[in-house]
Amino acid sequence: MKKLLVVAAAIGLTGLTVLLACMACLAAPKGLSADNVREIFSTVRNSEGEGVFFAIDSNTVTLAEGSFTRPGATEAVVAFVDGNQPHVGLPGELWLLGYGTKWAPILMIDQSDEATFIIVDIARDGTSEVLYTLKRWLTGGILLKRQTLVSLRGTQVKTIYSADGTSYAFHEVWKQFRDKDPITDHEIHLEDVNGDGAVELIDTELSGTFVHTGAGDDDGWKIRYSPVGSTTYRFLIDNDKHILGVEKLPDTP
Repeated sequence: MKKLLVVAAAIGLTGLTVLLACMACLAAPKGLSADNVREIFSTVRNSEGEGVFFAIDSNTVTLAEGSFTRPGATEAVVAFVDGNQPHVGLPGELWLLGYGTKWAPILMIDQSDEATFIIVDIARDGTSEVLYTLKRWLTGGILLKRQTLVSLRGTQVKTIYSADGTSYAFHEVWKQFRDKDPITDHEIHLEDVNGDGAVELIDTELSGTFVHTGAGDDDGWKIRYSPVGSTTYRFLIDNDKHILGVEKLPDTP
């Protein structure tokens, strides 16, 4: 403080205002972009072994800035595909980044072949949660899907809710399964269902059956999904705004 007063006396209030403004500019984080993410991870080794770095195409990057570990933190969640990661290594990754003097990785949240996400501040406390979808392509065109809602408070990945689903990607394998049991999938979304300003979690179970569109023997087979039912959950939040879990709401008539 004494040094600041000496500077103020030396350069005057106008000069001090300019100096403080410049200091604020230096401290302010630069906006994160897909190219920034590629550059950040270009010097980070991936899980394929020593000397193997991330290789990210900027076109595969999605990102959202916000506060995730604590209110007021300058952070971002990013998803991308690592071109140096083979299929077996799960190249689609979801990461949390933080800003100190520069943007840097904090932790990997999850990974699969493909990762997408949205963010939402469920407890309305200035920290956001992440609802993400992972897709995993297996041999034969089988698609495994998982949707998960997590909290990142305190730099800990806490699963609040998760649901799995299955589908099939290629018609070559559909004929092996189209006479079997229906395919089960889930769609999770967040919505204020009762208008009280707080969001609830809605998990809709889907049943998929094979139908033929008349466009050919194998090519004409498609999967048609129909909702089986939905379950709505409210979030259990303590006095410190920590999300403890979910509780099923009674069915409405």
